[in-house]
Amino acid sequence: MHEVERVWFYLNAPFSCISYVCEIDAAVNRNEGDPKLLEDGLGNKEYNTFHNDWIGYAFAYRVRSVYKIIEPIALDKMKSRYGCKGAPRGLIYLPEGIPNDVPWKSHKCIIPRADECAGQAGENGAEAMDVGDDERTEDSDS
Repeated sequence: MHEVERVWFYLNAPFSCISYVCEIDAAVNRNEGDPKLLEDGLGNKEYNTFHNDWIGYAFAYRVRSVYKIIEPIALDKMKSRYGCKGAPRGLIYLPEGIPNDVPWKSHKCIIPRADECAGQAGENGAEAMDVGDDERTEDSDS
């Protein structure tokens, strides 16, 4: 089983497209004795201390970097080229062809990974790389 390394965000109407990719760390869960989420991000302390706002959330992912897709993947293209039946309504696995056609790391790095793309924020890009088949797409209400 592959660990998820990136989350691709689909924006609902009126945008109706995949527009962002977040590189993430492995999931952190809230089982007793497991390592806690680093408390250097928004909501991390609340997650670790089982704050009421985080009831029902069993896993958390640290966001390492965020890339904006230069030419977002429109819903029509998702249907015609990648076989999607409709707009994502939650979590789905990324259709197979997208990582090959849209190399995530060649897009605009808007929140850089501290150890890798620090000089790229606001610029267009790093070298493209093969991302494999472990991608997920997350529906966003934004």
